[in-house]
Formats: sequence, C-alpha cells, structure tokens
Amino acid sequence: MLGAMRLAVERPVPVLGVNYGNVGFLVEIAPAELVGAIERVHAGDFEVEPHSCIALAEGDAAAVAFNDVVVGGAEPGATVEVDLLVDGAQFGYYRCDALILSTPTGSTAYNYAAGGPVISPAAEVLAVTPVASMSGVSRSIVLPARDVVTLRGTTRSAPPMLRVDGNAWRPLEPATPLTATLRPDAAQVVRLDPGRHARRSRVKLSLLDLPLRPEQMAELLPTDMREDLARLRERRQLPEH
Repeated sequence: MLGAMRLAVERPVPVLGVNYGNVGFLVEIAPAELVGAIERVHAGDFEVEPHSCIALAEGDAAAVAFNDVVVGGAEPGATVEVDLLVDGAQFGYYRCDALILSTPTGSTAYNYAAGGPVISPAAEVLAVTPVASMSGVSRSIVLPARDVVTLRGTTRSAPPMLRVDGNAWRPLEPATPLTATLRPDAAQVVRLDPGRHARRSRVKLSLLDLPLRPEQMAELLPTDMREDLARLRERRQLPEH
C-alpha cells in the first residue's frame, strides 16, 4: 500500500487498499470484497481520504515517505548522533538507538511503539521521536507542515542508515544534511465506507493498548453483533463486562 502511494505521489490518483495483513490502518477492504469495491470505484461511489508524506532531499537525492523516515545505526547495536535544525536554526541534538520522523499516517507504526504520539490523519504535522534516548532531546516533538526539518550527522560515529517506509535508502553523511518537509495531500486513499473504516481503526488501535474500557469496546461492534451479544447475555445471564 505504501509503495503504491509512493508511485502515485507525482500524479495523485485514488489508491484502493486490500488487506492481506494483520493490522493495515490504510487498507479498508478484504480480498473477498475486491470485485464489488472495484465496481463501486468505477461508478464513482467512493470518497477520497488525503494523506501527507515526508519529502526528503539529501544532496541530489530525493525520496518520499508516507509512514516514516528512520535514522538508525548501520551496524547492529550502533547508536546514532544527529543534530536537529528547524528552519535553519539549531533546535537540539539526539543520541539514541534511532530517530523517527513520522507522518500522522505513520504515527501508529514505529513512532507509536517508541512511545510517540498517535496523530489524527487530518493534522498537518510531523513528529520527531527518539528511540531509547541516551542524551540530548529525549521526548517527541511535533512540528507544523510549514517547518523545514534538517538532520545533520556527526563525525564521531559511522554514518547512520536512512530508511524510508522501512526500506534502506542511503547513509546520512555528515557533509550532506538531510532536509525533510511535510507535504500535505500527497496521496488519495479510497474510502468506500468511512464510518466503518473509522470504527475498525479504533478497534485496531485498542489492540495496540489504547485505553478503552470493555463497554467502549462493545460500542465499536456492529449493531447486529451488539444485538446478538445482548440476546446471548439474556439467555445465559452473562455479566455486563
């Protein structure tokens, strides 16, 4: 799904995601629903959900990421040391296992696992989250789309590797800073039933340990399932929670 969105970034066309995985916050339909979904797309019976990306530039190289950009050690166990500049001004430095630049879409991925914030897809912001920080900035920061973020490596360690949406891209050389900006509305994701997708996403988030009480989980179930559960509870005198 991320690869398809990257392919379409320069000529945004609607992208329909089919869930062949386990979580899949971007995708909406199951494989068995594909034929009907294509018919609806062909008929124009769908909505478009915009998603932002991170536009990267390092020297003459460029790339885009819809989930995240990770600055990590080139070798196992290696730490990274990176200076952070915002709009050309020194903001601070990081010494950590890895540094994550995350879009709102990617906020539920590595950023979330590292303790970063979950961000609404409607927000035009960029999150910067360190992994196992040892010194320097130790908390996540959230920056608006208008800010230009620059990462600059140091000469005190081997150049860390840049990974774009999980794929190795190139080392972060001290002599060539990396600039990153958030590009809003870079992809158009097809939504056939936005309400159902939102409910499913809330369930998926709850499985990632977001604090939902049992009664809140029950509210996320489809109406017919809630009614079946209520009838079963009446017959068996099940507890409320």
